[in-house]
Amino acid sequence: MSDNTPAAAAQAAPSGDAPAKAPNSLIPGQNPTSGGVPDVQTVADKNAEPAKGQEELFEVVVNGKTLKLTKEQLLTRAQKAEAAAEQFRESAKVKKELAEQNKLIERLLKDLVEDPDKVYSALGQDPDKVRNDWLARKAKNDAMDPAERQRLAMENELHSTKSELEQARQEKANALQAQMDERQGQLIEKTLVSAAQKHGLPKTPQTLELMVTTAMEALELGIEMTGDQVAAEVKYQQQQALDAQKSRVDALSGDELLDFLGKENVSKLLKATKARIPTPGTVKPAPVTNGHTVKPPDGGYTTPQDFEKRMEEMLYGKK
Repeated sequence: MSDNTPAAAAQAAPSGDAPAKAPNSLIPGQNPTSGGVPDVQTVADKNAEPAKGQEELFEVVVNGKTLKLTKEQLLTRAQKAEAAAEQFRESAKVKKELAEQNKLIERLLKDLVEDPDKVYSALGQDPDKVRNDWLARKAKNDAMDPAERQRLAMENELHSTKSELEQARQEKANALQAQMDERQGQLIEKTLVSAAQKHGLPKTPQTLELMVTTAMEALELGIEMTGDQVAAEVKYQQQQALDAQKSRVDALSGDELLDFLGKENVSKLLKATKARIPTPGTVKPAPVTNGHTVKPPDGGYTTPQDFEKRMEEMLYGKK
């Protein structure tokens, strides 16, 4: 029978590897009002010896109820408890801000009753002008025919209702348009990515951006292109750019070409060239003429490694 006393809680695990210190949300005696989480005590089951290959279980007392959990489950519950505590703190912060705003509104309303000139001045209004304008409107309204006054009231109410309906309609239209734009964007992206793969275009953000730009430019001209048409157009543009680049490279001298490519790209070229040279295991045996083996050239045969080394020495000098 496991001991659930505080002394047993201090011994968080049986003799062996001591478990890591429990998070704050699992500290015994934690005040639930401070973090929005219940009191939790973690107790190791001394009598339970975990079977080979079976995870060690810990007894956890939550609000008087005992649970047996693995270390991973304990960590998960601790994370959830900490998240709940964080939400509780955020909620308390929001409530405090709302209380301060309510106090400000109450003070403003009080000032409007007791000292309206103070409020008007704080808002950058001339108190005398505000008062005179109000008196002028009141005098005009008092002198108005009751039927005319009612008509104006109905017109104002109708105008207010129309404004509210228009605002609601606009908000609904904006929300619907946002949903349509998102769906269309996902569909376009999926279509363009599929077309790019089909036409062998590189899978890069730059390629997708170029495809979207091409499609949008066509739409501005009143042309709706399919994904295949966009991919074909982008591939043509990239090929044109590649041909132009190749023309500029062809006009470079050897030294200019080395500087243009850089040491890293030159190294790649050397490795690719070396890979095309037959390895010693694939070199054909020396030909035999009239019963005599032809001697290798002076210096012997060049291996791929020798070729790469000699090329690097020619380009960058001996190391």
